[in-house]
Amino acid sequence: MQALKADPMASVSWEGLELLGTNQTVNEGHKPEPPIFTRCYKLLVPVSQAFDVVTASALEQGWEEKKRRTAQDATLKKMISGYSAGVILTTHTGGCEEFPETVFRITMLYP
Repeated sequence: MQALKADPMASVSWEGLELLGTNQTVNEGHKPEPPIFTRCYKLLVPVSQAFDVVTASALEQGWEEKKRRTAQDATLKKMISGYSAGVILTTHTGGCEEFPETVFRITMLYP
């Protein structure tokens, strides 16, 4: 989790994206869940613009697009500390239920 949170994508901010809050898995128990760090946003810009600015930032930080972007999702990948990490940009709000104004989510994880 620390390596994910140390990546610039875990802390960068963008004009037009208002951070409502974050969620992350907790490293507990005999078999803890894989590290997942989610940032939940309210948008003050169109969804397509949010995808564009966040993707541009990710590419500048060494992330690569993993598959073709859709109107609702984009996936990027990068090696962090020797492990393949992913960033999911989406309009699906799962993982942000405690922030009802969420319309855009960025999730960083080790798939």
